[in-house]
Amino acid sequence: MEQCIDLRLRILPSDLNQNIYTLLNRYFAKSKVSCENCYSINEQCKELWWLPDVLIIRLERDSTTKHHQIEYPTSDLNLGQYLHPESPFRATKEIDSLSSFLFISNFINN
Repeated sequence: MEQCIDLRLRILPSDLNQNIYTLLNRYFAKSKVSCENCYSINEQCKELWWLPDVLIIRLERDSTTKHHQIEYPTSDLNLGQYLHPESPFRATKEIDSLSSFLFISNFINN
């Protein structure tokens, strides 16, 4: 059975002529979140524990970003920098090239 990850990356008005790594860096960046129970503010980050067999990246656009061009590789998408430091995947598989990925551009009405 193939493992699949589906990422939704929002394209912002400031993302004029960027590459996919700009969007991935923002998606995986540390951020502050507030606890709904105690209202404390904590830092969170998203990291991959494993690399999938298939990666789907959805580029979410709206009317202000529908013509923004986002460059992406046609092969060998490097996701190694987004793996958790303690991921056992780091030691067991080549992390520099993910060759099965798909880009989908979604239009979102605001």
